[in-house]
Amino acid sequence: MAVVFLIIGFIVIIKASDILVDAASSLATRMGVPKMLIALTIVAFGTSAPEMAISFRSVALKNAEMAFANIVGSSIVNVFFIIGIASFIKPIKVKHITIKKELPILFLVTTCFAILMFDSMFNPLTPNTFSRSDGLILILVFMIFVLYLVNMVMRKKEIEKKKKLNILYI
Repeated sequence: MAVVFLIIGFIVIIKASDILVDAASSLATRMGVPKMLIALTIVAFGTSAPEMAISFRSVALKNAEMAFANIVGSSIVNVFFIIGIASFIKPIKVKHITIKKELPILFLVTTCFAILMFDSMFNPLTPNTFSRSDGLILILVFMIFVLYLVNMVMRKKEIEKKKKLNILYI
């Protein structure tokens, strides 16, 4: 019976994520939000919603280790397994600018996460925990990243707008 509930849970999670992504994308498009920004934020939230729900539930049930393992495991699966399968099926072209900008961001975020996790590295008498201040730092880093994405997309939109105006005047 547990297997049946697991399968039903997977189906519900997948369908709910699809509905969330479709609705948010539709709303954002109607509001004039660029498609790149939709892909980098709304779709990312939609696909991460199941992990977020599991993590919140785990923390509420005082099983924080499950939340931690869920996030780390999900990151590993996303970076290695999903990109590996996708590139095995069809090679993925990565622009130089992506390597130049997003890869260092991934490295910095991973490093920040590791430093916040290893409290005992700085003080051997301290247990490795994520404190409220660590949580605030992670949320601030996330907000900075979202602002970076918004700024990048708006700058790209402005450049495209200028190119269209130049073509009209030529």
